[in-house]
This record gives sequence, C-alpha cells and structure tokens, in this order.
Amino acid sequence: MSLLMNENKSKIALLDPKSVEVLIITSASKKIPEIDPNIKALSEAVKNINFIEETIENICSNTSIKKFIIAHDLKIDCNFSLNHHKNLLRLKKKYNFKLITSASSSEMPSQLSASITFKLGLKNISSKWFLLWEHDFMFHKKLDWQLVNECIENGGKMIRLNKSYGYYSNKINLETILKSKKMERIFNSKISKNFINTNHYSNTPFISELQFCKTLWEEVNFEYTDWNGHFGGFIEGPVNQAMLTNELNLSTDQFLKKYPIYSYVDNEIDNLVYHRGTYEPIYLLNFSNFFNIILLLKVFKKFFKSKILKLVVK
Repeated sequence: MSLLMNENKSKIALLDPKSVEVLIITSASKKIPEIDPNIKALSEAVKNINFIEETIENICSNTSIKKFIIAHDLKIDCNFSLNHHKNLLRLKKKYNFKLITSASSSEMPSQLSASITFKLGLKNISSKWFLLWEHDFMFHKKLDWQLVNECIENGGKMIRLNKSYGYYSNKINLETILKSKKMERIFNSKISKNFINTNHYSNTPFISELQFCKTLWEEVNFEYTDWNGHFGGFIEGPVNQAMLTNELNLSTDQFLKKYPIYSYVDNEIDNLVYHRGTYEPIYLLNFSNFFNIILLLKVFKKFFKSKILKLVVK
C-alpha cells in the first residue's frame, strides 16, 4: 500500500513558482448598502500611490513568482477609483502584468461587483495553480514551497495562507457553528504539523489548483448579492453557505474528500501574511431626507467627541 502511495505521489508534478500565476484583486471604492446605504468606503491603502508596487515586490521576494494578473473593480463614476486605475496602467508598463478591468459603478453593491471581478480574474488565469491575493495583504516571511508541495502530494487542492495562528489553538465544533457566527471548524491533518484541514473558505491569500477553485465558485447560489453577515462577504458568502450545507449532509470523510482545503500554519510566527488595509467611510448625505439629517448629527457628534477626548488626553 505504501509503495502504491509513493508511486502516486511521484506522478504529481512538483509545483514550481515559475509555473504559478498571482491573481491580485483590487478596488479603490466599495458600496455596501446591506450594511449602510448612506456610506461608500474608500481604500486607505490606495491613498499610498506606491502600495500596489509594494505588494508586487513583497510577493515576488517571498514566493519567487513573476507572473501577475491584476483584476480591478473599477467604479467608473468615482474619481478615486479612476485615479487608482491610472496608477495601475502606469505600473503595468513597469511590471508587465496583465490588467483585467471589470466596469462597475458606485451604485452597484460591491458584493456583486467584487464577485464579478473575482470570477473575471479567474477566467484569465492560464496556469494550473495560482495564488489569489487581495491587494492589501503582505507576507511576513518567505513561503516554503517544499511544504506547499508536501500538501499537494497528499491531495491538497487549496492551501490557505494562515493569517492568525492563535485562532487555530481552539477547535470549534459543528454545534458551535450552528449556534454562533464562528464558521470555521478544523480537523487534524495527516500531512504534518504545518497543515490543518478546514471546513471554511476565505478570500484571504491562498494557493489553489485552478479547476478546484472554479468548481468551488460555480457550485453555489448567486441569486443574492447581500451576503455580508453570517457566511462572510463577497464570494465568500455563497461558497461558505454551500460548504456548510454539504457538511450537514455528508459524512466527515465525504466532506473532507470533496473539500481538500488546508491552512498553512507557520509555527515560528503568528501570521505568515498580514492585512494592512482599511476603508474610510464617506457619508452620502441627502438633506431632503430626514434620516440623513439624523445621520449628519451623528457624524458631528462623533467628530466633537473625538476632539474632546484628544483634549482630555493632552
């Protein structure tokens, strides 16, 4: 039996970073009406004109991957978004990446427009394996390709790059998932201490087999665009809803066979990758609307409260 397993492993081509593409998803502006219809959010990271360049250089130096695709959720009626696109066109000449533009508007919910951008980016990948990257993540240290290949040799199809090692210190059982908003349940991996089986999909950086990710994103319910909440935002919501449905109807072995998703755990540091981006809320006020007047008063109250707190601290 062990001889047969070794034979099967030898047939799996080892992953070389030269054969892997990076898909970066970027957006300068978000509209999330299911949270607050009076707010649009602008990316703090995008305000730094060098941040995409820093992201590309960080990925190159920590993975040795050289092929990049950047998919931009372009809000055509937002100057902040248009300026971000001009910067992407400038950087395209320097780094020779493939720029995929998905046209949207500030009135389109980002749950819809971002998911469209994710799927459009995926269609443009030509490599068998790829690294998905939301634009405001960075590596703390180099990716160990030997560990990645060890996971692939043992059947891994998606390897999530661990964002918070401490999170995995406590297991969450299925009963807890059904009673709370803690969606992720983990399983001991038979591969090594560096990997944990997970029942959860996340848009945080991951390495995936292209066909597995396509299937994962296709076998979902996309009728609704307001997925923020229990199941997660953007494409995460439909995927996690479908995965939990299957988890409730399959045996554990059947579920893990269908979803060979692993978290890459680095035991030396808490976070292999980290999130450096936030979004600044911009209030869209209509003074003919009573509720917007109340909202304006709340904004002023928050502003003056922060000023008073600063004076107290001084």
